[in-house]
Amino acid sequence: MHALYRSTRRNSKPYYNTLRTSFHRTFSSPHAPTPKTPKPKPTLYTRYTDALSKNPYRVKLITAAGIFTIGDVGTQIAEQTILNDSHTSPEVSTSVHPSATPPPPNPPSLSIDFSRTLELASFGMLATTFIHCWWGILEPFSISLFPPASSKLRHVLFKVLADQGIGGVCYNVIFFVVQGGVRGWW
Repeated sequence: MHALYRSTRRNSKPYYNTLRTSFHRTFSSPHAPTPKTPKPKPTLYTRYTDALSKNPYRVKLITAAGIFTIGDVGTQIAEQTILNDSHTSPEVSTSVHPSATPPPPNPPSLSIDFSRTLELASFGMLATTFIHCWWGILEPFSISLFPPASSKLRHVLFKVLADQGIGGVCYNVIFFVVQGGVRGWW
């Protein structure tokens, strides 16, 4: 009896699905709007990559300026915090009882050198121009020299060595020449 029930149930599923489909075809309007599922809200990463594919150079410049700005402001805060901590170390007097705690020092005031930040953000944009052009040359050259399909390892090693040996050196020279010129060292 149980086997009979299973066999009829198994055989009735296709019939049920066919009946359900024909019901929907019969009683639904062909012009009825289909319910649209809302598109998921794009993430910041998705919007960034979309903008990068539409305007790669502009997005790279803005990103570099932002990264260099955040990095320099963070560096200035760290420098001042370290300097203030080393200059405001409380001196313990011998006349004070050893268990007495010294009064807390005045909180240091942080000042940001915005001209320095602007210099480094501008350099970040200049360096991005160099890197954009450098990789525009390096990538096709490395593909023509070592096609990735034939030897991925050689292709990657060549790019790393060329980037660090040529591109990295040029980047550092540009950095120090620009910073020296801006600060009046030349």
